[in-house]
Amino acid sequence: MQRRFFVLTPELVLGSPCLRCSPQIVGWTWGWEKGADMAQLVRGQPIPIKPGRYSAGSNLWLQVRGPHNMSWLMRYSFNGQPRELGLGTFAMVSWEEAESEVKRWREVLRQGRDPKADRDDARRATEKLRARSRTFAEVAQMYIDENIPGWRNKKSPAQWKSGLKKYAFPLIGRVPISVPV
Repeated sequence: MQRRFFVLTPELVLGSPCLRCSPQIVGWTWGWEKGADMAQLVRGQPIPIKPGRYSAGSNLWLQVRGPHNMSWLMRYSFNGQPRELGLGTFAMVSWEEAESEVKRWREVLRQGRDPKADRDDARRATEKLRARSRTFAEVAQMYIDENIPGWRNKKSPAQWKSGLKKYAFPLIGRVPISVPV
């Protein structure tokens, strides 16, 4: 029985003008029910349209939810429980990058740790650091306050403040900056 496939190569996705845009369908072709495996997918061969999960070998899977909604997964078991770890979308993460991430997380598994818990802990630590960091506006104000005694012109602090408020703060005023406290 024949099914329809669409051709979508990673090179075409990465060459698209906007990486955040959905991948474009390049063309239609015919294929067999089980004619496309992951090796063909990576080499630009047809991708099945039917939603589902397709093995790329070694715990790496491509999850297809639709022609414009595909993502990489790592499937593994930890303490006898089946787990899944998202590695990114097909448009943003190449097959090689996804495969190297699987290798990295498999090493974490060999050490007896849960990859998903490790990733979540790292994200929480980053968020905590981000919460402790100061914004550009705060650091700029600290700089002005520390350097006022060294400025000869009394108008300089006001000029600095007004220039930053008008031009810099609207764009990058809330950007977190790590500075020693």
